[in-house]
Amino acid sequence: FAGGSVQLRTRGLPDGFQAEVSVSTGATLGTTFAKGLRGPAGATDFLGVDGGERTLPGAVRRASDGQPLLERDMFSDRGYTAAELEALGEAMANRWTTRRARLWPDVGLGATVGHRFTLGKVPVGFRASLGYDQDWSRRQRTATYYLLGEGGALEPSHAYDFDETTRTITLAGMLTVGIDFSADHRLRLTTLVDRIT
Repeated sequence: FAGGSVQLRTRGLPDGFQAEVSVSTGATLGTTFAKGLRGPAGATDFLGVDGGERTLPGAVRRASDGQPLLERDMFSDRGYTAAELEALGEAMANRWTTRRARLWPDVGLGATVGHRFTLGKVPVGFRASLGYDQDWSRRQRTATYYLLGEGGALEPSHAYDFDETTRTITLAGMLTVGIDFSADHRLRLTTLVDRIT
């Protein structure tokens, strides 16, 4: 375990109008352009936001609101009958199958705009930034489990092949608004949003 602290010092107001746009891309050997496992996707997955495709059916949401989905037994009237649980399971969308699809290069987009102007005799300004990153990672590994066999020798019991694909979406935004009353007296409001999915 290690502890630490991070001090973020945001940039001040620009001296005048400022606009920047950046685009980046990246590739990873064994991942980029390879075929990785992909699951059911929605129209807004590229933003790291579910468009409603993964929403629980109404019956399942109501049944599990504030309580686990338990099977009723002879000692209690809590829970649901086997038939009720089966109906809840059948209400779920049947979208479990993975498929192999090409993994595209990583991409990053950024934009910053800012301006400084005078309101009466007081300098006022703002700086707004937006950022977007999409990264893919793929990991293949084999896990072998052993048991103690005859004579104390290790014998392989089970072997599993793992093929994992991870898509990471980062959305970031920052807005700074400020007033410079004098060289020693400034007022700043900074809002930062960072969403990693």
